[in-house]
Amino acid sequence: PDYSPPSALSPPLVRRRVQGAGDDAGVGVGVEVEVVRLSAPDVAPLTHPVAVPSLWGGGGDSNEEAPPPRSWYAYLSSSSGDLVLWDDDADAELDRMGGVGALPDGGIAIGPETTGAGGNGDGDDAPRPVVLLALYGGSTSSYRHCVLGDCVEGSRLLVVAIEITDGDDGGSGGNPRLATKVDVSLPAGTVFEGLNPLFFLSSSS
Repeated sequence: PDYSPPSALSPPLVRRRVQGAGDDAGVGVGVEVEVVRLSAPDVAPLTHPVAVPSLWGGGGDSNEEAPPPRSWYAYLSSSSGDLVLWDDDADAELDRMGGVGALPDGGIAIGPETTGAGGNGDGDDAPRPVVLLALYGGSTSSYRHCVLGDCVEGSRLLVVAIEITDGDDGGSGGNPRLATKVDVSLPAGTVFEGLNPLFFLSSSS
């Protein structure tokens, strides 16, 4: 893209961080804006990564001080069309979902944090927080309408959960993973004509 200099490692992502609680009127709240460029080697150049909220699992003392936020991002791979979960602070890949076939210029829609299934059934069955992503996959050029600038469209709609696995002690301190929750494939010759899904999640979902 014209806005992205050749030295950029990924498309820029602007994040707004709020510092301090302030009073009821919001006085005393500090706001910091930062531009994030992921260090991952294969970020798709036409797709912005999305920032993922921290997922710390259930359990623990509600009065404990919350740990600092993690710099987790989801992005689409330029080389394989995979969906990748990335820790930018650790400069490490957390999980990768292959076989997605994401659009080269597609986007990732992110829903609000919700709750998933409980733990392992061994004393820690509290619902776990999850974040849901939605994207188009199954990229195909079989539909030649080409109204959005190219002839590649998605033939699959995927909803993917980012969730925390059980830790070694049976608790919630395990590793994050990507898990498919919905995978809809259209009949041959039909496509989702768009860059990313319109993702809405009701509070009761």
